Amino acid sequence: MTREVKGIIPGLPIATTVREGDTVYLCGHLAYDDNDAVVGTDIVTQCEQTMKNLVATLEECGSDISLVNAVTIHLVNRSDFAGMNAVYGKYFGEFPPVRTTVIAGLIDERCLIEITAIASIKK
Repeated sequence: MTREVKGIIPGLPIATTVREGDTVYLCGHLAYDDNDAVVGTDIVTQCEQTMKNLVATLEECGSDISLVNAVTIHLVNRSDFAGMNAVYGKYFGEFPPVRTTVIAGLIDERCLIEITAIASIKK
């Protein structure tokens, strides 16, 4: 089986994407734009940007949002749960993947949400 690792963070023992066989593992998706600036200060804006980043990475890996099987969401604020769900639901619709949502602090204190996902590859 071929293993492909992408998004290795300089100076840290972390990769943001690993593709092995017919599965892609994605972590560390945050509300960054193409210049590594955080987009927005509210959960709706940050969740929208994070989901756009997730979709783009999935497509780069030969997958898409409909093939996501599992998601873990880290939220900084419990009060952001409803706003996150409103955005999340637009992307996953009627057949969402399994999901765990955790309330936790994030390394980048400007970020309100981080998403990890496991998806299948298009056949």
